[in-house]
Amino acid sequence: MPIFRDVKTYLYRYFLMANTFDPFVTIITDARSPTLVLPESIYHQYTNHVTINCTIVTREHRTYEVWLVKVVDRLQFDDGWEYFVRAEDIRGGYILFFERQSLYEFVVKVFTCNFVERPPQYRFFVEMKKTHVERARLAIPMSFWREHIEDQIHDTSRAILMCKGRRYNVPIIQGHGKALMEHGDCREFMDRSGIVEDSTCVFTLIGYECVVFKVKLLDA
Repeated sequence: MPIFRDVKTYLYRYFLMANTFDPFVTIITDARSPTLVLPESIYHQYTNHVTINCTIVTREHRTYEVWLVKVVDRLQFDDGWEYFVRAEDIRGGYILFFERQSLYEFVVKVFTCNFVERPPQYRFFVEMKKTHVERARLAIPMSFWREHIEDQIHDTSRAILMCKGRRYNVPIIQGHGKALMEHGDCREFMDRSGIVEDSTCVFTLIGYECVVFKVKLLDA
């Protein structure tokens, strides 16, 4: 009977170890690198995998697809990593804490250079269509509007767009279930920012007296 108990204990511990996905921490030394090498401490769990399609989820529940690949004796995030870094404004010196939910699911927390977790970043993405560029008109997604703007910001009649060191004042026109940014400096914003058809822009909400967005072109 004691032997049986020992075997059960061993198998139980083995099962726990085999199904435990330890978190890991990495410091971003070069935010321009298209890949990220993962720590050796987790390699043993990926010995039978060469390429895995993974997801990285932020604290705000944005999800990114990134390929985890084995290169010689290293594991690294490859395709999709650079897009994640640019979209989430990850900078050199930042510390990323990854909690692994499984072999292919990662939840990330972002810490700035002073070891403080970065406050929530609320943003939306716009794939620029021909009509966006021609009409100099941009729609704020209504789900984003209701959750982060409608009842939280006093002045919703205008938006200030911050892009490439410039500031643009654009009226917000509401109606028919839409919130459109158009007129005012919108045409100038389009032209000076270098926005063209098929560009991808990230609008990050940074102001709460009125609607203020930091705008970044992912293709630039």
